[in-house]
Amino acid sequence: VANGARILSNSWGGGGYSQALYDAIVRAQDAGVVFVAAAGNSGLDTDSQPHYPSSYDLENIIAVSAIDRNGQLASWSNYGKNTVDVGAPGVDIFSSVSDSDSSYAYYSGTSMATPHVSGVAALLFANDNTLSASQLKAQLLNTSVLLDDLRDRTVSGGLVNAANALDGDDDGELEIV
Repeated sequence: VANGARILSNSWGGGGYSQALYDAIVRAQDAGVVFVAAAGNSGLDTDSQPHYPSSYDLENIIAVSAIDRNGQLASWSNYGKNTVDVGAPGVDIFSSVSDSDSSYAYYSGTSMATPHVSGVAALLFANDNTLSASQLKAQLLNTSVLLDDLRDRTVSGGLVNAANALDGDDDGELEIV
């Protein structure tokens, strides 16, 4: 935040509530920074069993669940109608690894889904650098592709979609495309 970041991609979580972490995210929020957070991999409804940092009740947090290639919520992905915002691909994601310059592996988790949402957020800021964090979040959620498996399991009920997000707006109305 002190160096001017507008998006923080947080592919981590666990542990209980931390006032110090909450306060740090509030400082990011006050600076207009979006905090994208992995929802967790325990298959829990975070409306009743919070996962931190994704479950802090702050406007700048975008909590992300993991979706498989069939548009289904991964069996182990956390979800929450009020606490998890949107889904993103998070199963069998082809990733570079540190073994060598040409090493790759497949990984699964909400930690794999989170960077997809952070990337779309970066595209939105690159397209319109005047967006506030709350406008960006609204645009990202309102332009997600509705999925039956996310209905009543995430705030948006949908899968993040870069093209829709760039074509949509932050008027608070769900975009049907």
